[in-house]
Amino acid sequence: MAKKRYQNNPSSHFVNEYGMNYLLKRLKQEYPFLRASDATSFLVANRNLAQAFKMLFRHQGGYPRFKSRHSTRQAYTGRSVCQVLDKRRVKLPKLGGIRTSKTTRLADGKVKCYTVCLAPTGRYYLSLQVAFEAPKHLSKTGKAVGIDVGIAI
Repeated sequence: MAKKRYQNNPSSHFVNEYGMNYLLKRLKQEYPFLRASDATSFLVANRNLAQAFKMLFRHQGGYPRFKSRHSTRQAYTGRSVCQVLDKRRVKLPKLGGIRTSKTTRLADGKVKCYTVCLAPTGRYYLSLQVAFEAPKHLSKTGKAVGIDVGIAI
């Protein structure tokens, strides 16, 4: 239906990301099983869908393809609060604490978004987007520094 509408009137407006997020409350009332999942996963899906349609209307890409359960790689994305519990543990909403590797460096940063992927081999992978504060610059001393490059003429 959306394809035909776009073909008949390319300048027509569709529901944007904010409008799709507004519809989530009514959808959760109509379909109770939607309440069991993480709310931020719906927001991420709406953002991806809105971005895909925006690219379509700017003629920078084709019609968006939706994931299939038969695809080789499945992923779940959320952007709610994650906590680094321990040296090798991260707490994700609805999943609880999971064992990871190399999370000791994340204690200073804030986790913005996470993605849990199931590889075709049956292993799960966690990808994190972390924001850190900008490093503080060193104060100027006023002293000169010379570098000998060793160029001979």
